[in-house]
Amino acid sequence: MKRKKRWLLISLMAAAAFCAGGCSPGKKAVENGIEIGSEETAEETLDEELPPVAQEEPEDEVKKINFEHGFENGEEYAVITGVNQLGETVWEYKTGRYPGTELDRICEIGIQGDWYYFVEDRAVVVLDRWDGTVVWKNGEYGGSVSAHVFGPDQTLYLCGTYGPAFMAISKDGKTLCRIDHVAENKVFWPYKMEYADQKITIAFNGNAFESQGDIYCIVDLSDYTYEMEGLEEITFSRKDLEGSWLQTDSEDPMLLILRSDGSMEYYNTVSRSNEYSSKYSQKGGSLCLNLVNLDISGVTEVPYKAEVSEDRKSLTLSLSDPAEEYSKLYGMEKNLEGTYQRISFTQEELDTIKADLGVPDDLEVTVTQSEPYYWSAGGCWLVSVDIKQGEQWVAGASINPMTMEAVRDILRYSGIQ
Repeated sequence: MKRKKRWLLISLMAAAAFCAGGCSPGKKAVENGIEIGSEETAEETLDEELPPVAQEEPEDEVKKINFEHGFENGEEYAVITGVNQLGETVWEYKTGRYPGTELDRICEIGIQGDWYYFVEDRAVVVLDRWDGTVVWKNGEYGGSVSAHVFGPDQTLYLCGTYGPAFMAISKDGKTLCRIDHVAENKVFWPYKMEYADQKITIAFNGNAFESQGDIYCIVDLSDYTYEMEGLEEITFSRKDLEGSWLQTDSEDPMLLILRSDGSMEYYNTVSRSNEYSSKYSQKGGSLCLNLVNLDISGVTEVPYKAEVSEDRKSLTLSLSDPAEEYSKLYGMEKNLEGTYQRISFTQEELDTIKADLGVPDDLEVTVTQSEPYYWSAGGCWLVSVDIKQGEQWVAGASINPMTMEAVRDILRYSGIQ
């Protein structure tokens, strides 16, 4: 009870002091030399108690840039607009109109910092994103954008579907480097760029070897020199692989047929226990065979190192990773290793056969060859070659691919009936 009375007395004294100093219009309490209720105190209280006033964004500030790409009457054009938060147009830029081609002549790149980048008629153009005015143009690009990336200093790195393979443009629009083609134009169709550690990595998905999988060009930005990755492994083309190949170092040699459409067939030629049909591909310097799982559960892709002789008549296969286990193949992947001899004809050999059968060089004919078959009576492999003019068979023979000798079914050209 004493504690309650004491607090009540203190409260009454405080209230009296407040009324005497703050409530009375004629008197002001003084604290630290400042009158409580003075203008100074009021300003301090106002600063402390009032919440900050939210600043409204200007209605005419650009919040988004729209790129409308169109075609009309065989012409390509684009309309680029900067719009505010209400969706209203703040500025508009209309490109010229250009005859349509295979690749786009107008391409959007996008916003970087205060600028908006795009390509118009093979030139890189930069607009001020806030008012749509042209900042600069670089007419040295000359491509249709397939990939781009910005560096930390806002340098633009880009490439084009058919070239250039690489270009660097500074923030102020100057060309720092332009490379039309790389690797003697044996790689093409760049489609991806990455920036890391002062280097640009460009991925190409087209090459002169018809190899599947990407080949990379790595550009050093300190001096714009470059090196290739994945190209040095390729020593043969898809065309070199197409044909029929007979294993030469086995008692039950494997026949491997690689067709131009990517399909394949393989089987042991003596036992002929099973004939397997599947697909193959070339990835870099590897020949990848989709071998049929012996438990009939699908296929397993097995990569082989492939070496093709200079005359394209010999092929050597070895497992890319001998330590890899292929449990569902039960050793079939190892049976396919070894050296093979081509027992089908190249185009040059077919031209020789046509001449040997007396067909004139200037006669328009079609020459086809069958897949090899084994002739038991002769104890050799044969390939049937048919030469036709239209639907008429004008020459042909069954030829031993080992000796190039016409053995059976020989029809020499004797003129058109």
